[in-house]
Amino acid sequence: MSPVDFDNRKSRTIEPDQVGVTAMLVSSLITTTHNNPHLGNKMTIKPKIIISSLDAIRLEKLMDALPDSTFPDKDDLEAELARAEVVDPKEIPSTVVTMNSTVRFRIESTSQDFYLTLVYPKDVEANGGTISILAPVGSALLGLSQGDEIEWPKPGGGVLQVRIEEVTYQPERSGEYLR
Repeated sequence: MSPVDFDNRKSRTIEPDQVGVTAMLVSSLITTTHNNPHLGNKMTIKPKIIISSLDAIRLEKLMDALPDSTFPDKDDLEAELARAEVVDPKEIPSTVVTMNSTVRFRIESTSQDFYLTLVYPKDVEANGGTISILAPVGSALLGLSQGDEIEWPKPGGGVLQVRIEEVTYQPERSGEYLR
């Protein structure tokens, strides 16, 4: 694996055949809870994330085109990308959330399911069936896998524990690499 320095991205280019990048999303939103018998309680760690080299390239171009003033969470997305494992699109596991994936979520406290598609800002639909990669929760979803849980901010404060139940559609799984 070869790391890519996102802080100096203007002087470097990510090539589709690169197999590794290290990254971090919205650190306060992405957590996995594990029981630790030695500590007598639960501890929270960030789950592993995987993204395709094509998504990494497209996201780098998107962030380069955005002035910092229009995307206040830019640093968070760059940090998340910095901790990601970047792989060839054909090597993405079928249970990983990639750009343009549709995901079935479950709210743990109510067992209510809902679906969203992770999209680029230009593809956000007014009907609410999509979430932008530039939204904090959208950034938090990229690269997560079926079974991972995240904390989802509630309007008015507080959080919901939300589990990724299923990636119902993933472009890479369908052989759509140039979408």
